[in-house]
Amino acid sequence: MIKILLIDEFIHLPTKGAPLFVMEMKYLAENDFDLNTLGFDDDKQESHQNFNVIQNRKNRILLKKGKFLGDRIKQNEIKEIIERIKPDLIHCHLLTNNALNVYEAIPEGMPVVQTLHGPNFFCPTSWGCIKKDSSYCELGVGSKCYKNECVSRSVYVSYKMLDIKLKPLLSKKVTRFHCPSKQIELVANRLGYANTTHIMLGLRESFLENEITHGSYGTKQIIFVGKMTPVKGVDYLLKAFQLLLKEDNSVKLILAGTGDHSDAYIKLSEELGIAKNVEFKGFVVEKELKKLFSESDICVVPSIWAEQFGMVGPEAMASGVPVIGSDIGGIPEWLSTDYGWLVKPRDIEGLKVAMQLAISNPKDLKIKGKMAREIARELYTSKRYNESLEELFKSIIDNE
Repeated sequence: MIKILLIDEFIHLPTKGAPLFVMEMKYLAENDFDLNTLGFDDDKQESHQNFNVIQNRKNRILLKKGKFLGDRIKQNEIKEIIERIKPDLIHCHLLTNNALNVYEAIPEGMPVVQTLHGPNFFCPTSWGCIKKDSSYCELGVGSKCYKNECVSRSVYVSYKMLDIKLKPLLSKKVTRFHCPSKQIELVANRLGYANTTHIMLGLRESFLENEITHGSYGTKQIIFVGKMTPVKGVDYLLKAFQLLLKEDNSVKLILAGTGDHSDAYIKLSEELGIAKNVEFKGFVVEKELKKLFSESDICVVPSIWAEQFGMVGPEAMASGVPVIGSDIGGIPEWLSTDYGWLVKPRDIEGLKVAMQLAISNPKDLKIKGKMAREIARELYTSKRYNESLEELFKSIIDNE
């Protein structure tokens, strides 16, 4: 039996890749892997379906987070855990505050797969790729990080110190980088991380087997699902929606998600005079999300950062909902103008035009929705993703 240790900084949170982590965990457990999990920040535990799955596992370990630039005590804790478990392979997911501590603790020669959920190893903002003028950043940590006003000079200095310490460890200890996005794979290769494998993400089976069927198109309901944060482009969506209402005041916008900027966006909707047509749902459980998808004409993914994948888009597609998405990062890898719309990031007028085109033609929406559903159900199955990941794990272990 192959023993796997999964490490993720945020396994206790409902966001930050937790659905993917849980999907992989379930698959490995059901296929006779000896599975162990390690996470951090247990002072922020939240009660939700992803955490409950992990919480109920007996081989689950949660530690307090360590210091960003190295914590000898934390490194020794992690090292002792690895020595006790003796895994055949370690799979690291999203690591931020504890990346250095984890890689200092991992012994040389241990097979390690590191999933790159985004450019957090290449950018102090952890989202990167787009400058304030909407041009692409070549990534990599350098003085441009504060000259472009992405971060303060002090944050840059701290991150540069981390980069100097961490990059040699990644090069020495990571057997293979797993990149769900071809865009991130290209960046990783260019910055010296050549040992990369591209495996597209898979959707939760519950979305592929959605028992809630899509209702009639022409509801003029638009939905956004995601974290209420600037990188998701919510403010641009609200401003584009304001322009749309000038053409058709019967349209409704649903925003599902939580975040530090929720109150600011509620206030912005009031200032723009669109509050009557906008509903902030907060965090919604999966069953409610499926229902919202079934009632919506389109789903908008207006991100201004280079999304690694953007799981909500394919989930909407699998539910028969066409998507309007930003032409950036991994989004164009799953979204085509054959069954959706691509717009430039931060393009308020372009976003308004795309939404107007979509809601004005229910017949076209139905055609695109059917095609989107077929594409999602063919390409983004969790079975395909998990089997590809299992094959990667076994090939690495067999070659040791």
